[in-house]
Amino acid sequence: MAKKSSMTKLEQAQAAAWKAIRKTQESIERMSKENAAHRKAEAEARRAETAARKAETEAAEKRMKAEVEARRAEAETRKAEAVAAEKRMKAEAEARMAEAEAAEKRMNAAVEAIEKRVKAEVEAAEKRIKAEAETAAFNLRMDKLDEKLGKIDEKTGGIDENIGSHAEQYFQNVFAENMVFGNIKYDSFIPNLTYNGKNGGLEFDIVLRNGDSIALIEIKSRVHPKFVKEFANERVKKFRTYFPEYAKYKAYLGVAGFSFSKAVLEEAKKYGVGIIRQVGNGVEMEVGRLRVY
Repeated sequence: MAKKSSMTKLEQAQAAAWKAIRKTQESIERMSKENAAHRKAEAEARRAETAARKAETEAAEKRMKAEVEARRAEAETRKAEAVAAEKRMKAEAEARMAEAEAAEKRMNAAVEAIEKRVKAEVEAAEKRIKAEAETAAFNLRMDKLDEKLGKIDEKTGGIDENIGSHAEQYFQNVFAENMVFGNIKYDSFIPNLTYNGKNGGLEFDIVLRNGDSIALIEIKSRVHPKFVKEFANERVKKFRTYFPEYAKYKAYLGVAGFSFSKAVLEEAKKYGVGIIRQVGNGVEMEVGRLRVY
């Protein structure tokens, strides 16, 4: 009887063990299912996140592609505009060059004709003076000769005015094309800047201007040394008075013409005034000692 009771307890122990094992297995299965479900949920979330990021990336790529296309189209448009502007500028420059060359030819022809007429008139006057000096009525005839020479001076004055007009047009065309004086680049070209007031008048043939500097250039067919001194001492002061808007600008002076005497060149060097003369189809500038006024 004792043996039978002991076997019963063993069977009970085995049953309890198997029961515990089944509970453990069920717990493991439950945890496995929960982990699987959790991993599945995480995988779904990651898949959704990946899809969203992919959609964002594709949208961003489309936007970037559209922007690139727009910028390419804009660049092509600007390029076409630049090419067209360059062609227009080239055509305008060629037209102005042709106009300047034609004006120069006309001016040279006019100067040559004027020089011939003046020379002929002077030679004729000299011959008349010599012939009349040998006559008994020298004094009376000298009075008449003075009258004739006066008329010649009047004609010469008109000739000088004509030459001056041609010179003004020539140098204004040059600086309108290339606004550089004394190695300084200017932005604005002002021809014949004029002031008329109660205290008198003042005019400058060429004015070049940028943000802080201004160039005052006078054009003369004949330049006297006294003019250079007057330009540097008096005309600049009047400019400051009559044009107060340029009070803080640095002023540079220049004289343009076809020829200059040694005395004029010395005065220009003394007062720091630039010299601009015609050389062939262009101009030559002596601006090594420019002074700021």
